[in-house]
Amino acid sequence: MSFRAALSALLAALLLAGCGGAAREDERLSGSDGPALWEIRKDGALEGWLFGTIHALPDGTSWRTDRFDAAFDASDLLVLEITEYDGSFDRDEALQRLAITRGMPLPSQRLDKEDRPTLRSAFAEAGLDEREFRDVESWAIALSLSSALSRADPANGIDRKLYGEARNRKNYPVVALEGAERQLGIFDRLPKSAQLALLEGVAAEAEAESDEDGRVEHWRTGDLVKLEGEISSGYMAQPLLLAALLNDRNLDWVPRIATLLEAGPKPFIAVGAGHMLGDKALDRLLAEAGYEVVRIQ
Repeated sequence: MSFRAALSALLAALLLAGCGGAAREDERLSGSDGPALWEIRKDGALEGWLFGTIHALPDGTSWRTDRFDAAFDASDLLVLEITEYDGSFDRDEALQRLAITRGMPLPSQRLDKEDRPTLRSAFAEAGLDEREFRDVESWAIALSLSSALSRADPANGIDRKLYGEARNRKNYPVVALEGAERQLGIFDRLPKSAQLALLEGVAAEAEAESDEDGRVEHWRTGDLVKLEGEISSGYMAQPLLLAALLNDRNLDWVPRIATLLEAGPKPFIAVGAGHMLGDKALDRLLAEAGYEVVRIQ
């Protein structure tokens, strides 16, 4: 598989972010009847909904519920992390500009000697030739490997599916919290140490045969306790990655979401379920901003 082919799903299959810290057994994180869904209220009035998505799913995964459909149907606009699912974003140009740096060493040569065999094994398992990634930034290699190793299909990603449904609804706008260019830029701005930690983490998960099916099931049943437990011990426990890929983004999103909530139309906010984990979880930050965020599924 070529570099271009491996990167083709980047925008739709960015990592399902997790976080560090011990899992907490409370009502906010436990579930059983469907993916996690919250109502957002202020002064007793319903203002919108918050939903935790997953960016890629195996074919045939059943996840939709009557409660989800009722909330989505009652909403006035859809809010996603990115909205460039219609081909409006020149992915190839952006990747060439952000992900390519001439003169870089082979990916395995960037790691300590003891970590190189694990990365080479991950390339082999993914059907990729690391020589094609010589001039590719480490963050883009990590995302390429993650996508190539996954059995889930980004075409089944919830964000993409909801975007398609929204475009078929009359007078139903779709709003981006950050957009594809900015999202890729977050990875590109990671310091070298964090990029290498991400690359090492993806390779280590491949070697350990991480329980991808388990994560999907934890998401599908809304069990954020188990989801947090599954992923809190991985590379997202690295402070730099946790801050850049989760916490800082959540903090940036809250003012934007508050503006949308105050505008009147009721938004259905659908972002990666990992953003609902940890001390800087999006629902917690919205509560701190003065909203009542009640889990209904």
